[in-house]
Amino acid sequence: MDKILKLGDKVRIKGWLGYRKDWDKEVGGLKKRYGRVPTNKTGVIVGVRILWEGYTTFQEYLIFTPTKPIKVYLVAVNLKQILRVLPEDIEKIEEV
Repeated sequence: MDKILKLGDKVRIKGWLGYRKDWDKEVGGLKKRYGRVPTNKTGVIVGVRILWEGYTTFQEYLIFTPTKPIKVYLVAVNLKQILRVLPEDIEKIEEV
């Protein structure tokens, strides 16, 4: 089932994406990975982005090599907090 989500829709989220950078000896650089953080919050959709997992190598300059695209929605929980959320972690709240 494809959900149709638009800007300004009120939603409930079950988890958001946080990322960490780890040193990878095989690649010889930093590897950027995203992980799901469980939560139970409500918010408003304020945007859509494509995030990239990948690795950064150091030569004469930094080179970022993307390996995997991830589509996320930006959800504003409050005025200071905007979370990156996977589409499967979003549940639309029907307004009465």
